[in-house]
Amino acid sequence: MKIYFAPLEGITTYIFRSAFNGIYGNVDKYFTPFISPSEKCPMTPKERKDVAPENNAGLNLVPQILTCKSECFIDAAKELRAMGYGEVNLNLGCPSGTVCAKGKGIVPGTIGLILSVLEILFVVVTFSAYLHDERAPGHSLDIVPPYFGTPSAIETSGSEQDLSSPSITGTKQLTLDDVIGLSSKGEELVWEDLSEFKGFEAGSGLYIVEYQIDDDFMLMVGGTSATGKPMYAHLIYDGDEYVDIMTEDTGAFIAAHS
Repeated sequence: MKIYFAPLEGITTYIFRSAFNGIYGNVDKYFTPFISPSEKCPMTPKERKDVAPENNAGLNLVPQILTCKSECFIDAAKELRAMGYGEVNLNLGCPSGTVCAKGKGIVPGTIGLILSVLEILFVVVTFSAYLHDERAPGHSLDIVPPYFGTPSAIETSGSEQDLSSPSITGTKQLTLDDVIGLSSKGEELVWEDLSEFKGFEAGSGLYIVEYQIDDDFMLMVGGTSATGKPMYAHLIYDGDEYVDIMTEDTGAFIAAHS
């Protein structure tokens, strides 16, 4: 039996993986939380730091990529190859509400293009969240066996997916002024303080809600459940830089990016 360490968004970063490996060990492969490449850059500085070989010494690490654009995937995989990685995990889709809403996750027709360009070992996994299939009326996991090199074609199950709207919490639009008010609660912040604000459930393992503020700022709050105190509340700027409004100077962070 082989033990694979699954990713958990916002938790299993290189710091957590290294600590776990040092204390417990005996893991055959570690998978990273998904990298989401864009046309602007294959990886954000935060994502690049998480997969940097020097930060993952002694680990058999497999980076995971999630994107709906083959060219973005190719750019990210090439950069990972240059960093020394011989295997990546291609996430074909995630049932998370915000992932579905943004149309992320690759389509079968682009897989051949990807593999015809790259020389790297791929493990291709797809999670169909809502299947209209008599074989699996609920949730199922379809795994395409690993391929090496440039196979002429890859067949995947043609199950139809219902990419329904993500779960929404609250109705009020969150503003930066609201965030400053929430930050004054510090570590006493609870989920109930956020209940009136419009957010989208985005968790993949944890309960995570994203509150879009404007084109530049978003608040991402995560925890083990939707009650009590969250584990973190990150005010994110431009998809990369962030501050935890529960423990850090939120006003200074906003002023520095306004």
